[in-house]
Amino acid sequence: MVLGICGYGYSGSGAVMDLINGYSNVSVAWDGQEFIYVYTPDGILDLEYDLMICPRRFMSSDISIRRYFDIIQFDGLKINKLSKSNLRTDFRKRSMRYIEDITQVKWRGSRPFSFRNKGIAGLLYFKIFGLAEGIVNRHLHKKIHFIPYTDLFFSYNTENFEEITKRYIMDLLEMTCENNEIIAINQPFPADNPIQCFKYFEDPYAIIVDRDPRDVYITAKYYYPNIANWIPVDTAEHFIRYYSQMRSNEIEDNRILKIRFEDLIYNYSTTVKKIEDFAGTTGFPSKGFDPHISVKNTQLFRLYDNERKNIEKIESSLSQWLYPFKEPDVLQRTNEVF
Repeated sequence: MVLGICGYGYSGSGAVMDLINGYSNVSVAWDGQEFIYVYTPDGILDLEYDLMICPRRFMSSDISIRRYFDIIQFDGLKINKLSKSNLRTDFRKRSMRYIEDITQVKWRGSRPFSFRNKGIAGLLYFKIFGLAEGIVNRHLHKKIHFIPYTDLFFSYNTENFEEITKRYIMDLLEMTCENNEIIAINQPFPADNPIQCFKYFEDPYAIIVDRDPRDVYITAKYYYPNIANWIPVDTAEHFIRYYSQMRSNEIEDNRILKIRFEDLIYNYSTTVKKIEDFAGTTGFPSKGFDPHISVKNTQLFRLYDNERKNIEKIESSLSQWLYPFKEPDVLQRTNEVF
């Protein structure tokens, strides 16, 4: 089984990862680092669209493969959890082999349409160097390239794309996993619609972790303002629109378990039993998540009197996602989150 632990951003999925990591029949892939290669922009789903669903001449596959190649190059250099081993190099090698497997033709050439997304700078570069190339070639009778040649990739309705991709994804997971019954992965599926990614994993299941939107708002705005700035918290209205639209595409499936982060604290035993029954974990964890510590990460919205009006707007507009706290008192704790 591949068990994806997923959330909507600062929703507490890390707590479930900590819990799952303690079971004897579970291996955590990539040391718990996020594994988002299927649904990330320019990832596998975009490759599938451009190569299989809506291929357009040579252009769509070339751009799509090149963009995924750029992700490989970037992550192959930055994967922090793998930096003390040869796994970063191994990741690049396996990913390059995957690109070779889905590419039908590869050649050296120029990609003139790639300058179109660079604005005026791209236009000037293309015009000036294109003109210079033509002048030099006519007068020197030599083929000199001022516009640099690069690898171009062509793939059109790639044969066995799904099978090749599934083999590649599982190959990446097995880089860091023991041969256990359950491979747990951090964020391999989008929380709103994990099913669209299931076909690229072996025996996939998902645990979707939810959290009171009031605490998501406070966490993004006050605890991680620099790294959570992809969540709109400049106004309560923007956050409400973002949150409600993000949750509008949710689906139900017997391979998906939805839990609340708060229930993992206030209804610990019941929630742990749900997870165990769903995933088939064995050996009660002796390490990892501690609800007595993580309780300080709840009811954060009560700590900020200056946000009272905004919290009331969130409560009014997002009432179906609020957690029904039984204890209204703010816990005595430092402003620290998981």
